[in-house]
Order: sequence, then C-alpha cells, then structure tokens
Amino acid sequence: MIMKNIHQWHWPRVAQTFIGLFFIGAGLFKLQNYFLVGDQSLTRHFQFWIDNAWPPLWSLPLFHWGQSHHLFLSALVIALQIIPGILLVLHWHTRIAATVLFFMQMGIFIGTFHHLGFNEFVGTSLWIALFYLLKPQKNLWSWPLLTYLFVGLALLQLYNRFVVGDPWLSTVTWQREHLAADVMSIHPLWKNFILAIAHMRWGTYLWAASWWIQLACVLGLLTRFRLSFSAILICLWFLHIWTWMNGITSQGVLWLLATFVWMTEEYQQQNLNKSTACHGEPVEPDTRCHPSTSSG
Repeated sequence: MIMKNIHQWHWPRVAQTFIGLFFIGAGLFKLQNYFLVGDQSLTRHFQFWIDNAWPPLWSLPLFHWGQSHHLFLSALVIALQIIPGILLVLHWHTRIAATVLFFMQMGIFIGTFHHLGFNEFVGTSLWIALFYLLKPQKNLWSWPLLTYLFVGLALLQLYNRFVVGDPWLSTVTWQREHLAADVMSIHPLWKNFILAIAHMRWGTYLWAASWWIQLACVLGLLTRFRLSFSAILICLWFLHIWTWMNGITSQGVLWLLATFVWMTEEYQQQNLNKSTACHGEPVEPDTRCHPSTSSG
C-alpha cells in the first residue's frame, strides 16, 4: 500500500520539478540576453509587437510605459520567472508560484494577442500556471475544465501546423530540404536516419501522416483511452524535438512538459476514482467520456 501511494504521487512531483526548471531556464535566458550580453531588450520586443499590431489597442499605453521603464521591467520579468520556478522545484507554496506565473505570462499573452503562434505557446504556459493554481485532485469541475482547455490548445497547435501544410504530401519535399539545410537535430546520425526514411516512398506518407496521427491522439484525450493516447503524443512530440531541436526551440519542450503534466494528473485522477470505488462510495459511470468520471 505504501509503495502504491509512492508510485501514485511520484510522477506528478517529477512533472512539477521539470516545469519549475523550465521557468528557471527561461528567466536565466532573459538574464543573459537583457543584462549579461545585452543583445536584446524589452524595448525592442515591445516595439516589434506594436509594429505588427499584436497587442489590443487598449493595452498600447501599458507597453509604451514599459518601453520607458524597460530596465526595471526586465528585472521584474526575470524575477517573476526564476523565483516561482524555484518554488515549483522545491514544492513550496505552489499556488503562490502559479499565481505569480499566471499574471506574468498574461502580460505576454496580451502583448502577442493577435498572433496565433504566440497564443499557442504562451497559452500553454498559462494552462500550466492555471493547473498548479487550481491543483485539481478530487475537485469535480476543475480537472474536466483543464482537460478541455488543454485539448483546445493542442488543436490550436495542430491548426498552426495545418496552415503551413504539415498534413499534405506536397509540403514534404521542402520540409525535408529545410531539415537537411537549416535544422540541427539531437545528433547527426539521428538527422541522417530521419532524412533516409523521408526519402523512401513510404517515409513520405509517414511524414505527412504524422499530423493526422497527432490529431487522432488529441481527440482521443476526450475518450476513455485518453492515457494511452497521451502516451503516444508524448512519444511523437519527443521524437519531434529530437528531430527539429533548434527549429522547435522551447516551444516544443513546453508542449512536451504540459502533456507530461496532463498525463500524470490524469493517471492520478483515475487512481483516485478506483480508490473511491474500492471503498464502496458511489462513482458515476463513464457515460460522458469525462476525465473525472472514469477509471479508464
């Protein structure tokens, strides 16, 4: 019984540790770029957002104010990523850390509101912050809500890839050439292996089919087999990061971590439901394919 409880609670803690390390890394990256090297600044970032008309009109005065106080704001942004990240790694004051991250990331979300790519990326970080803010456990409404939000973000990610032509055979050639010329994979041997497969006839179909497999797995998160589908997604996105390492950057890593967080929590939810059933308490049947009503 003790070992079962350790197994049940171990992986959610591992997921939280990785999430904390991600935000610590994001803060340290900004520290290097804004202060140590100084090749980037919030002033230029804000101006780029404004020039592309990404922020809503009502928020423009806030970003103009930020440009005139960019050193203070840069230090604040770094602190509001590193400190909550440390708290998440140490598993201290998780809700406070999540609240700080949520409002910090919301500022970026507003600044890039009219860009679907950033909606997906920053939206994923907001989902993670909201997850640790709500801390679902046995809550009957928050976990289904978080699941639907996660599926929505995953569908947005697939839509962004649909726009650039991932599902179609006609785009395989230029994507293959882009991988060969511009992308660094985890190792040259892995990159050569993928390119060799992509040059085969069946490899071309497999390349295009990857998008459709991901779509099926994302929709599968709404079924009673959601844990199995999430495991497939983890493997697909892990291989995707291996292949497109410097092209996918931190966005792919965040997707992988968010999926890991969702999967570990879903596993815990199913164990809680099984435990409730074993103790003779009523458990609703899984008639709606709902994450909180099935033992999977």
